[in-house]
Amino acid sequence: MKWSRFLVSLLTVAACSASSDDLDAAHRRWRQQALTDYSFDYRTTGFAPPVDVRIRVTAGVPAVVENRRTDSVLALDQAPTIEALFDEVQRSQAEVTVHYDPRFGFPAMAHFDHGQEGDGFEVSAFQPAP
Repeated sequence: MKWSRFLVSLLTVAACSASSDDLDAAHRRWRQQALTDYSFDYRTTGFAPPVDVRIRVTAGVPAVVENRRTDSVLALDQAPTIEALFDEVQRSQAEVTVHYDPRFGFPAMAHFDHGQEGDGFEVSAFQPAP
């Protein structure tokens, strides 16, 4: 039983490794949505400096960044947009494992394998603006 779970996990990870075809298809799906106003929760993972924020994007640029733990408002200069996350996945020199949102196409999870260390991000609670 444990062996079969290991194989299923291994196949799941292999199926999610980044490929340019998957990236291109997901990016097309995202662009087709034509969303410029939206919000999402963004959290870094692995060895990245810890970040856990809610980002509101207006007209394609970060408008508000709130620390999810303290509700304090943070500086906008380092807040990614969904387009910036696509760029990060595309330009990475590391081996990347990525999951794309099935509805909107954005990278919902990415892990950048740098050998013994790795980092990444998770996007959740995505909401297009009304």
